[in-house]
Amino acid sequence: MSDTEAKIKRPPRKRARASTGNEVLKKSFGSQEDVKPLSGDDLPADDTAPGIPIRRGNSGASGGSEGVNAQSRPSDTEKPVQTAPVAPQTETQAARPAGGYKTSTNYFIPAYKIRDWQYNDRTQEAILADPKFPELKESIELSGRLAEAIVVRPLAKTGDDGCEFEQVIGCKRLTACKLIDPNFLVESSIQELSDAEAAALQAAENKGRSDPPIWDRGLAWAKLLDQGVYSSVRELTAALGEKHEKTVANYVRFARNIASEPEFRTLPLSFLAQNPLDLLSGIAKGKDLEPGDREELVQRIVEIEDDIRKRPERATKLIENAIAAFKAEKSGKADEESKEAKPKVYQSEHGKTLTLSSKNNELKLTLHSDISSEIDHTEVEDMILKYLEGKGLHVKEKGSRK
Repeated sequence: MSDTEAKIKRPPRKRARASTGNEVLKKSFGSQEDVKPLSGDDLPADDTAPGIPIRRGNSGASGGSEGVNAQSRPSDTEKPVQTAPVAPQTETQAARPAGGYKTSTNYFIPAYKIRDWQYNDRTQEAILADPKFPELKESIELSGRLAEAIVVRPLAKTGDDGCEFEQVIGCKRLTACKLIDPNFLVESSIQELSDAEAAALQAAENKGRSDPPIWDRGLAWAKLLDQGVYSSVRELTAALGEKHEKTVANYVRFARNIASEPEFRTLPLSFLAQNPLDLLSGIAKGKDLEPGDREELVQRIVEIEDDIRKRPERATKLIENAIAAFKAEKSGKADEESKEAKPKVYQSEHGKTLTLSSKNNELKLTLHSDISSEIDHTEVEDMILKYLEGKGLHVKEKGSRK
């Protein structure tokens, strides 16, 4: 028989069918009934059982040893930090300085043992207000694990808060995990990093992603400079891979000036663009203001906080109008009939609390939304009515027949 005939009569090959997850488990461990808890070197490689996180917990076998279980959590008697299969490096993770960072395998660490890094370029306010954050939290909660490990570094000693690690990369993911469950096992890459290395890694992680708010970046950069991690704006700009030194200098100026004015702390700073932050920075430093006018203008800005919070995209116009009205009033050009007595604004640990303003012998009392959860409106109403009755006034609700 010729070679050609042999090729023609050869039976066709059957196409291989993709294995399902259960079949992969059977190939690795035998039948499903034979699957047993694994420990130590017996743990499968990540590509052997894709998509199955390794957790430490009760697996149903006696002794409660380690097992393949996506939902389990560590009990009080078990070690909280566990090794996990090393995930493939992303391009961002691979972008490291010459010599590389010291790294180890990934670990599962309870969320409550990881604290936020003081140089994070996203504040908690900005994270929680991000419209995409609920979606991220829900995704993590449904899957029971992170799609990508965060980066942490070990603390020199356990903190007073019980934390043993400090998050460097992944503040959004860590925040979501803590809200889901303080004991949530967070897959983490533990790396030995200096503050400068960590800041550079954080900046590299943000490339190609949504930029952190201007205010948040300015705060982080100002701290890095003030605490000597970098000696100058020029050095910081180069180390973080920023394009424009002047932009970095402006963001740092905004943070330093605005942070020096305690009254501005209640404003939604993380949601403001560059122009309104520049205006607030000038007010905080008393730019173009007569001596003694700065404090009064600061109060005028605090009074429009609710408007700024509702429409942060109009913050520039709102602040400019407040400045213009203030200067017109001071120069005597304001309409005398429309003048109002200066409102009194009261603040508490919850933010802006109470504003009292009077016009044409009328008193206006405003309890702000920042304390809505702390105030019983009925109780406040009863107090006011009792006060008026004590003055000899018989008060009843309009339209009431009582």
